[in-house]
Amino acid sequence: MKVRSIAISCAAFWLLPLLVVCSGPGQAAPGMDAELTALRGENELLLPAAPGSNGTVALTLFCPRAGALRGAVLLLPGWKFSRHRWLEETALYNEASQRGLCLAAPEMNTTLYESAYYPETRLRWSTMPGQQWVLQILIPELQKRGLFREGQSNFLLGLSTGARGVALLALARSTLWSAAAALSGDFDQRRMPRDRLMNGVYGPLHQFPERWAGPDNPQIRAAEWKTPLYIAHGRNDAVVPFEQSERFFSELRRLHPQLPIEFSSPAAGHDFGFWSSQLQPAFKFFDLVAPSTAD
Repeated sequence: MKVRSIAISCAAFWLLPLLVVCSGPGQAAPGMDAELTALRGENELLLPAAPGSNGTVALTLFCPRAGALRGAVLLLPGWKFSRHRWLEETALYNEASQRGLCLAAPEMNTTLYESAYYPETRLRWSTMPGQQWVLQILIPELQKRGLFREGQSNFLLGLSTGARGVALLALARSTLWSAAAALSGDFDQRRMPRDRLMNGVYGPLHQFPERWAGPDNPQIRAAEWKTPLYIAHGRNDAVVPFEQSERFFSELRRLHPQLPIEFSSPAAGHDFGFWSSQLQPAFKFFDLVAPSTAD
């Protein structure tokens, strides 16, 4: 697949509209702006890492070359997982193309999708926390181009740490998302007190229990949940405890029995073989809860 690359000057980014080089024909479906025809094919974009920053964050944006565009999926990678692995080691292109869905894959690298930094924070993704960047820079810039607007079919899909990001973004902007899928995620850091990444962002649990049980703890906030959710976690996962997804699913089902929530728990590990196997059921779940995205 041919990639068109675009580099944007951060100083000029806020003043000039992004020129997107496009390829392929097609029309936007009802509810999607006609301007999305300019996004056909695959494009590489650079977005500011923070307002006024010289740093950038790379984003791969793919929209099917033909057919109606019916929605978009925000892909959240895990800790130090390149965004390209999502696209090159799975059938994401096929699943999205069959359903007329655009894919937005930012290079999130080392974020825990935290909402804030603290004096004790040693692991800083950028000058701006990852969750803030998604909400304040990434989504608004994509909305300018016709994607991820309120009322459209918008989906979240994340693996490993990105699944945690799915939960936090769904809680932060519940009205924006039609459905979400979280693969092999962690949702209650209090049960992982020795986790070096959590300690690196929030400080030690015994010193700062309020941070570990605060707004960045999806399990604690389960009563606020409003988004249809597909959860998958391999029972043989040696990286993220299986109980993280199991407990989160049980709590969501207990608190929201009428909300579409599914849990897949095969005998699998923490790898792209498992995550690839979950794409089709995740996209079918999206079809079920948001039929406008189905062929």
